Amino acid sequence: MNLWVGVSLAVAAAFVNGNFAVPLKRAKKWPWENSWAVYSLVALLVSPWALAWLTIPRLGETYGKLSAAEVFTPLVFGAGWGIAQVLLGISVARVGMALTFAIVIGFSASLGTLIPLLSLDPGVFLSVRGLSVLAGMVIMGDGIYLCAKAGREREAGQAAPGMAGKSVSLSGYGAALAITIIAGVLTPMLNYALAFGKPVLERAVELGASRANATYAVWGLALLGGLLVNLSYCVYLLRRNKTWRAFGARSWDWLGAVVMGLMWMGSIALYGVATTYLGPSGAAIGWGLFSIFVILAANLSGLVMGEWRRVGARPLRNLGWGLAFLTVASAVIAWGNR
Repeated sequence: MNLWVGVSLAVAAAFVNGNFAVPLKRAKKWPWENSWAVYSLVALLVSPWALAWLTIPRLGETYGKLSAAEVFTPLVFGAGWGIAQVLLGISVARVGMALTFAIVIGFSASLGTLIPLLSLDPGVFLSVRGLSVLAGMVIMGDGIYLCAKAGREREAGQAAPGMAGKSVSLSGYGAALAITIIAGVLTPMLNYALAFGKPVLERAVELGASRANATYAVWGLALLGGLLVNLSYCVYLLRRNKTWRAFGARSWDWLGAVVMGLMWMGSIALYGVATTYLGPSGAAIGWGLFSIFVILAANLSGLVMGEWRRVGARPLRNLGWGLAFLTVASAVIAWGNR
């Protein structure tokens, strides 16, 4: 029963996460850096610390009883994840969304599952359960590839006349691809913060927090590390582009940025709770499931919002097969964690 509660929470978390950036697409007056700065403050500072303060008794004492290494572990992993978010934005602009997300999510889902498992439960791969997880990851890789292929075909079909086939120069493509790979390697660090932040979680439980709520003590530290990187990059862009003045314009874009922050943090909070229902390897298995469901949610929402209209039969066929593979992969991984 707990397994399916965890899977259900992971699905809900992924649906919210796969759609949190919708308000950003609707921003009318604010440039990206203005919306992202407000989003970062809400998602990475205000929301996680409010949740931690409201749900964890003796929060200050929880941190006070930890060693410096136990405090800095999730903080450093969170900062690494923050760097990945900045590199992700650069990569999308240079090599396109389809290729970027194929590489980033592929690396993130694989490393975010394998490294915690290898570190915390290395013997699992000698069992039927471990082999099921590996099989699910192989199927997941096929699904991500097909979704990315469909996305690239859609981008090519929707490109402006005369722009088809144009991309970054060959000399700059290697650097752009390297940025994408680095982003993929760093992205699962948010999951490492939870997986290797167990001393924080355990101390919160010892002092009266429920296991589900105790995850907020970890997120508070991890996301603070991510905030430092994201906000620093936004300030750099605000100064370079002289877009500070946009904050003074009368616009509802600020509300969209706040909603983004609440949605994103809500999805991460749900994911953290889901891992507590998925057993001892919840932070490892859960990340693979979460990644799959994020892709499913984002692509299904794109279909509903008309992003795949008039793209032809082949992209839709590849998308359909990709979503089918991801659905099977989620079932195989969940079965292996039963």
